[in-house]
Amino acid sequence: MLTCWIALDDTSQDNGTLEFVRGSHRWHGQQTPEGTFHDPPDYRQVMRTAAQREDLTPEVIYVEVPRGGGSFHHGWTWHGSGVNRSHNWRRALVLHGMRSDAQFVPEHLNHGNGPVYSRYKHLDDCELDENYFPILWREDGHRTPGIKSITTSTMD
Repeated sequence: MLTCWIALDDTSQDNGTLEFVRGSHRWHGQQTPEGTFHDPPDYRQVMRTAAQREDLTPEVIYVEVPRGGGSFHHGWTWHGSGVNRSHNWRRALVLHGMRSDAQFVPEHLNHGNGPVYSRYKHLDDCELDENYFPILWREDGHRTPGIKSITTSTMD
């Protein structure tokens, strides 16, 4: 998965800017979701546990992003943001891109973010619903209906 995170407001350490752990996309054992991503009691706990399992001291990198700026990062890169301690907004737009043949893994639906995203799983298979996960490009030329109309130049 590739994540595109776009800041709608200036970010700072005081308002909980983006944090990454250098090299965490190469850590082993991340095939099973751990903990919760959305509003966990300790947003760094899963990261610390994974780093300990790798026998590493995590190097947290703080990335202050100006309004309109963004970040592209690998889905396995540990990332998060702390509490907003300021009186300023910290809003962002997030887009995820993944392979068109990605599927839900049933045994993961009760862990991590599974309960949040499992509502988009088809009842009879593990495919991602194109209404929520549109296909922008596929080698055979297929795109989710409607995508062409918003991605084709009016100059064509």
